[in-house]
Formats: sequence, structure tokens, C-alpha cells
Amino acid sequence: MVVVCMLYHLDENDEAFSWWERGFQALGLIGNPENKRRMKVVQHALFEHALKQLQIPNAGKVVPLELSRALDGTNSLMYEQRVEYGVLKCYVLNCYMICHAQLQSIRIGTAKLLRKTNF
Repeated sequence: MVVVCMLYHLDENDEAFSWWERGFQALGLIGNPENKRRMKVVQHALFEHALKQLQIPNAGKVVPLELSRALDGTNSLMYEQRVEYGVLKCYVLNCYMICHAQLQSIRIGTAKLLRKTNF
């Protein structure tokens, strides 16, 4: 099994300080909720497109993992300087990834069991 991760969403709080302030400005993300929404849509579309193109020999199952489901940009406590990992963010991401991996393992095991029992 290979897990392919999509980047988490950036902090949406325009009042928070960031070393990447010019980047936010260049992308038109400061004070513009519609641009923030569009960026999320584009990010998801690119991830879906990349997954369709992805070919990994002998990988078995390729599992998509959207980190944006754990970090959607709406809780500034998860971020440091709007883009960096914070301690809480690391904890949330680790829990999310472990739960996702366990769920995938259960699904794979259940599918194998069903095939063996001709269910």
C-alpha cells in the first residue's frame, strides 16, 4: 500500500502574522474569501488529476490522503505563521494519518476475507 498525501490548506486568518505574507498577497488571498475558496477547489482538482496519472509499479493499492480534511485552514491554533507546522498541528496530522491507515488496512483485510469465504 502506498499513501499519497495532498497538502493541507493554509491558515485563512488574515490577521495572523506570516513570513510568507507576500505570497498570500501575490495569490490574492488576503481579504478575499472567494479567492481562498477557489484555491481550495484548484488544490483538490490538481490532487485528483495527479492521482489519475499516478502509476507506481508493484505498489498494490494507492490510497489518497487529503491532509486538508484534518487541516482545512479555519482554526488558527493549528498553524504557526499561517503556513508552518505547529505542535498541535503535528499531533492532529499524525492522528489523522494513523486513523486513515488503520481504516485502509481494515478495508483491505475485510475484502480479502470476503474473497476467501466466497461471500
